[in-house]
Amino acid sequence: MIECTITDNLPIAAAITGDAMTNGILEVTRGESASLDLYFTAPDADGVQVALDLTGAALHFRVKSRTGDANETGRIVKSGPASGIVLAAETDPTLGHATLSLVPGDTAAMVPGLYVYEVRIVQASGFTRTAARGTFRLLGEVVNLCGDQAAKDALG
Repeated sequence: MIECTITDNLPIAAAITGDAMTNGILEVTRGESASLDLYFTAPDADGVQVALDLTGAALHFRVKSRTGDANETGRIVKSGPASGIVLAAETDPTLGHATLSLVPGDTAAMVPGLYVYEVRIVQASGFTRTAARGTFRLLGEVVNLCGDQAAKDALG
């Protein structure tokens, strides 16, 4: 498990962990599932990073072709706590932990290559901040098992 923390000197940070993180790059094979853990932190009165209370917060994950493209709504768009991002079941919202799930349909129509992603949080107070951003690498599959019956048969 590799951890990627991107703060950009912002008061809120998100650490992203999971098998899809490789050397700080979010890497997914087209048409496959991925699950990522998001850990949100903010400095306390002493400047120490502590878990951010997510009670009433909305979380947003977006993958785009490039930064600053106002005409592109996003290749992948997930929001929470309802659509693709959920607060981790074993914790409570005050512990700052959420899970992002990518399903095969999220990337099936995308062309393999490099994209950018960001994670934004809108707190119950309305305060909005980009907590993490980075490179999203979409890998092509070696064999398209969804449409290649001979390949499925060969793999057993």
